[in-house]
Amino acid sequence: MQPGPVRSEVAVNAPVDLERYSAPESLYRTAVDAIRRRSQASQLDPTPADDFARALADALTRPPRAARRGRGSAAITALAMLPAALRDRLFARAFGIRP
Repeated sequence: MQPGPVRSEVAVNAPVDLERYSAPESLYRTAVDAIRRRSQASQLDPTPADDFARALADALTRPPRAARRGRGSAAITALAMLPAALRDRLFARAFGIRP
């Protein structure tokens, strides 16, 4: 399965973890902004979870072996075909992560 964004509670629950990650002693404090952006990116125009679940169940019961479901899933598939180094640079730039 190659899903696009699916509506979830990730962005809703992220502030609790982000507060913890922002603490001075946290190993993640320098990445808090990138973590925040990434947690919100999957919630941009997401497919409703129940719609996705029905499509997933349908896809798993018949060929093809690879299935794309949900809004934006074709873009995820295209990104997966890129060389890893290029894909990593694109994600790093998109989420403000410095190597």
